[in-house]
Amino acid sequence: MYPYPFNYFSSIFQFRKSFSNRKHLSWFQLIFTSLFLISLTLIPMSLQTAAKDSYPLDTFIDQVFQPLDDSVMKEFADHVDIKDGQLHYDSHFGVQKTNMARLLSDIMKESDRKTN
Repeated sequence: MYPYPFNYFSSIFQFRKSFSNRKHLSWFQLIFTSLFLISLTLIPMSLQTAAKDSYPLDTFIDQVFQPLDDSVMKEFADHVDIKDGQLHYDSHFGVQKTNMARLLSDIMKESDRKTN
């Protein structure tokens, strides 16, 4: 008899043989074989997803585009720019891109002043 992975795959094509050999596998071998077969079935789905350039959000979230009315789209057209692969939003609401290191150092300085 072949060692573990080969004995499973050698008997997989004959139904009677695979059914009779199922009791020769240990729990670890059964779990490993199940995970292996499940991963094989997921490969086509991951390849299809990787080949897509965009994803339809309506399939994941119902009415995802409902809040985007004409006023929001006009706001985006007026205040949103994409430069060098980054989204820049110049808003009258005061939302700004902050440097995280500077923000953390300011917080640390303020906490040091409070402790002294």
